[in-house]
Amino acid sequence: MTTNHYALLSSRSPSDTESEPVAEYQEWPFQGFLKRVTIGNQMSYNLEFLLSHIPEYCT
Repeated sequence: MTTNHYALLSSRSPSDTESEPVAEYQEWPFQGFLKRVTIGNQMSYNLEFLLSHIPEYCT
């Protein structure tokens, strides 16, 4: 898993920008399929996937 934190950029002083992160990005490896079904002119998509073992989120 990859976790990145992003702080809000502003014109405030440097000490003000060292506060708590305002956004968090997480990434996990997975195995899966993106499926498309076409009926006439309509298309629908289905994403099926399995996450690798992630013990910190299984409790």
